[in-house]
Amino acid sequence: MKNLLFILSLLVLSIQLPLSGQTFSASSQKGCDKLTVKFNYTGSITVTNYKWTFGDGEESTEESPQHEYLNPGNYLVSLKINDTDSSGIEEFIKIGRTPKAEFNYHDTLEVGTFKIAFNPVKQQSSPFLYIYSWEVEGNTGNTPSFYYQFDSAGIYTTQLIISDVLGCADTIVKSIEVLNKLAIPNVFTPNDDGLNDLFIIQGDNQTTYSIQIFSRSGIKVFETDAKVIVWDGRTFSGDTVRDGIYYYVIESLDSPVLVKQSGFFYLYR
Repeated sequence: MKNLLFILSLLVLSIQLPLSGQTFSASSQKGCDKLTVKFNYTGSITVTNYKWTFGDGEESTEESPQHEYLNPGNYLVSLKINDTDSSGIEEFIKIGRTPKAEFNYHDTLEVGTFKIAFNPVKQQSSPFLYIYSWEVEGNTGNTPSFYYQFDSAGIYTTQLIISDVLGCADTIVKSIEVLNKLAIPNVFTPNDDGLNDLFIIQGDNQTTYSIQIFSRSGIKVFETDAKVIVWDGRTFSGDTVRDGIYYYVIESLDSPVLVKQSGFFYLYR
């Protein structure tokens, strides 16, 4: 009698134990944006009923169901058979989000260096990290923001590839214009205190620039041609100008013109 009870207890225990190993397969386990998957039971136990759980809130009792995942994510898939034995696999289905390869760029205004900052547009959230691959003039970078120093002004081709570990990727190739821009002060204080007394535009020490400065009413108060622009806040006759907003126009005297900028700055004493 004791032997019979022992054998029965082993049978009950074997039924309650989870299925060993991976007992199901999928037609595909990874994709981008959305994915349709066909599931199949691969175990050897005789099955009377199935219960599939797909990890996105959906279930099925079919033997070999087909399921469509509509959103990026990591999905735990589980299968219960005969109402008792079950097997689950975490992150069995992985779906990434296709990125949008687009970027902006701007001059860093480090005078005379032609140094450009490249920044990708913000991506939608994804369960997988994006990998950034830049290429400019045969030089590469793999950080989200990329800085590159050009040798001279001109039109250059820049490539950006954004991808993830699943192969979800997008590429853009864009022509950018690199200009010989200048860093223009937006305020200066000619009050003879030894601090910020001069309005200075430091060029590359090779290019000659022409600058005109106008008062708010449109009167020209200063004009010069030089490789380094320096103004002490006085008119042509040596009189000090009033506090206020002034407008400048500056351009290089090269042919063709490499620099042509204009804008406002504030003077106060």
